[in-house]
Amino acid sequence: MKACAPAVDDAAHLRGIELFKSGSYEDAAAELKRALSVEETAERWNDWASAEFALNHVAEAERGFRRAISLSPEHPDAAANLALLLTRSGRSQEAIPLLEKCHRGIGEEQQGAVAQLLGACKAAECLPQESGSWQKPMELGLAELKQRHDLAKARALFEQACTMNPNASVAWFFLGLTCFHMGMFALAERVLEKAEALGYRTPLGAQTRGDAFYNQGRFEEALLAYQTALKREPGNAGICARLGLATVRSGNAEKGLRRLQEDLAAMPYAPELYEGLILSYVATGQTSEAAQSAENKVRMVANAFAGDYLRAASLWAQLHEWRRATGLLEEGLQKHAGNPELQRALQEAQAAGNAH
Repeated sequence: MKACAPAVDDAAHLRGIELFKSGSYEDAAAELKRALSVEETAERWNDWASAEFALNHVAEAERGFRRAISLSPEHPDAAANLALLLTRSGRSQEAIPLLEKCHRGIGEEQQGAVAQLLGACKAAECLPQESGSWQKPMELGLAELKQRHDLAKARALFEQACTMNPNASVAWFFLGLTCFHMGMFALAERVLEKAEALGYRTPLGAQTRGDAFYNQGRFEEALLAYQTALKREPGNAGICARLGLATVRSGNAEKGLRRLQEDLAAMPYAPELYEGLILSYVATGQTSEAAQSAENKVRMVANAFAGDYLRAASLWAQLHEWRRATGLLEEGLQKHAGNPELQRALQEAQAAGNAH
């Protein structure tokens, strides 16, 4: 998805764009929604819809792109983004006129990608389709996955959609994603590869495949998948963090740590990068560096969770740095008043500190 530069210098819109570029899609969607409450423009609807699509909120994203086009019928980016969404949803016929229209208005650097997508859509329309609508089980599967969180039912529905339309790459992707969430990592990796082969070549698809490899301990294969994901979406903090950690776990600790440190210097407020750095230090036995990174996270990241304070304190406690541990827990209780886990940990840290 391509987000546009803001036409009006509105703070919320600018923040939303930066958050989108860093991979913080939920926060980006919230900021861009705030910008829309100030002024509705095609650019803002397009950018908000791009964030929603990155979160796999397909219906909301489609609504946003269509609203952008209604406000500016000649808006090439919104048309291209909507066409991409429709294509990934198996609705190639609807995407074709949009792609033909937007091809004339986009920049030269995008024309090749649009032409390739247009060709794929026209080819897909020539393929024989199974009778019946595969989109119905697809929609039901998404509801089970996102609203009711019934993974077993979602998996069965996505499998039905794939059987009804074996060329629906988006159905294969969500089947793979569901298998991943069910802990079926080897199956998820194979299904996601099928989605890739059918044309679902997205940052999230490659990232999830990398996650499936990582959870099987296949770190070098995870590394390659994350590299692919980052090529598709440069600057995504979540992918950068995974890539650095996979580099460390695949045996090149120095390179992986250096990559994470450099990315964190460029994106100092990205929680994902702190996570990658903490886990990398823990994996390499550098507890002091892990503790300092965990403490840095609660200092730099807005609205740190209670668990972030607990982990930072726990790491300092492992080093018998009781003052630092209790200080973090007290700070955490100021932000999360009455949290029972923080209270219990503080009592234990104070007792251990007094004993020493």
